[in-house]
Amino acid sequence: MYDVFDLLINQFQIAVQQMNRTMIREELNDFFQGCFIHLAYSIPPIGNQYIANKILTRMTGVLPIRKENFELTNRDGIKFASLFLEDVKSHYDDILSTVTEHEWISFRDGLLFYLSVELLTQSKDTIDLIDQTKNIECKKDLANCLLKRLEELQRPVLGLNWTNLFTMVDPNILSIKQLELTRSIQTYITCLVFFFENDTSEMEIKKKIDRQFDELIRTEHLPGKIKMILLKEKSSFLFCFS
Repeated sequence: MYDVFDLLINQFQIAVQQMNRTMIREELNDFFQGCFIHLAYSIPPIGNQYIANKILTRMTGVLPIRKENFELTNRDGIKFASLFLEDVKSHYDDILSTVTEHEWISFRDGLLFYLSVELLTQSKDTIDLIDQTKNIECKKDLANCLLKRLEELQRPVLGLNWTNLFTMVDPNILSIKQLELTRSIQTYITCLVFFFENDTSEMEIKKKIDRQFDELIRTEHLPGKIKMILLKEKSSFLFCFS
């Protein structure tokens, strides 16, 4: 049964690309509702469990999931994503050991969906799973793509320690737009420290952050009436609140 999966997934990818196929929210909701209903079959207690988990992750990875159809209000979808990711975490090393080089992209893209859902709905240390990825190139690739996906979705991140992503990714993909992923002033400041320590064009980034911060306060994206003065001197910052 597992042997025919590559053929099916290749046919599906070709159809999506050639027909420029998209999926509306209702279609994705139906897919993940079906996954939740048949969860016991998708995560078998014995036998080829790691292969089954890999296939389901890759199957999710080929779905055309975009910001427009990414849904966080479907309870069955969220429940399935949470339960499935917990099972993947429990056997992550074993599952990864079955992923070949040509399977990595679809596996990575599927994992991005489940990681994104958890980061946007639960206060868990989701990023810890990336640290478990032993292959250095795959780890960097996964971190880069996850940060890009979160930036694309533009929803507040609830997960713990998600800012550790900034230390894992390539510096050239960093953007101050990513600072808008938090609605906590403490986390925002943590992100600012990292950006200042890793950006050589200090004055230019200060101007951009100043404009962004004013907009975030104006739109109540960040709480409170806060006046912030940023000073960089030996990597120290002074924050003044009023």
